[in-house]
Amino acid sequence: MRDLLSNLIIKYKKQIDYLEIRIEKSEIFRISFQGPTLDNIARSCNLGGSVRAMYKGGWGFVSFNSLGELDEKISLAIRQAKIVGKLNLKIPESVVTEAVVKVDIKNDPRKVLSNEKKKLFEHYNSILLSHSKKIQSTAVSYRDEVRTTYFANSFGAYIEQDRLDVVGTFNVIARDENNVKQAYESVSSRDSYDVVLNLDKQVLETAERALRQLLAKPVQAGDYTVVLDPKLTGVFIHEAFGYLSEGDNVYESDKMKEILVLGK
Repeated sequence: MRDLLSNLIIKYKKQIDYLEIRIEKSEIFRISFQGPTLDNIARSCNLGGSVRAMYKGGWGFVSFNSLGELDEKISLAIRQAKIVGKLNLKIPESVVTEAVVKVDIKNDPRKVLSNEKKKLFEHYNSILLSHSKKIQSTAVSYRDEVRTTYFANSFGAYIEQDRLDVVGTFNVIARDENNVKQAYESVSSRDSYDVVLNLDKQVLETAERALRQLLAKPVQAGDYTVVLDPKLTGVFIHEAFGYLSEGDNVYESDKMKEILVLGK
């Protein structure tokens, strides 16, 4: 991949002021259960990327999903940039960065048979469903993904990075007449399949949490002093005014400039 990107950059760099190519490829495996039903089991391989070209301040951008299209897409991005580029710019010198970052995988999920993964999460799902007659439904899923990103530009930079994600999720819905509650738990790892092993106790606690909520007293409307989990507090703050205060929203809206001032 490095030779491919380097050769393409060399081929086109004299035609523009700046050029970069980004490619991502991934291998994904998924399992999901809805209640007692195996809802999905699938494996997929994906590849895609983008080209950005800059000429006299004008930018061209093109995406692609096949390496066979790469030459054509670079040419298209360059043509786009030249259509809009009108400025006389001096491109600053840049420090050349080269890095290859590999994941230190302790237990590679790609080496675990699909049937083993299915049996494991089928077992976890059965723990939830059989724990109580008040457990109405479940949503249990597993995903592992190995993604590699490649980046090269006309300054001579080259970056290659691997990333592993292993994720297991457990959602339980409990019901007592018209009272419906749910509990959710998830586990994840960036270096090992082991994170989804030996979770019987944790899965059972998720079911218990949903059942305990059925016994919770409803809260009456009013003002209360509360103790909040720090992570949840951050979410509340972000949802309340974090989105609104994002720079592009404020910049593009005179009304937001009036609202989002200190003391208001």
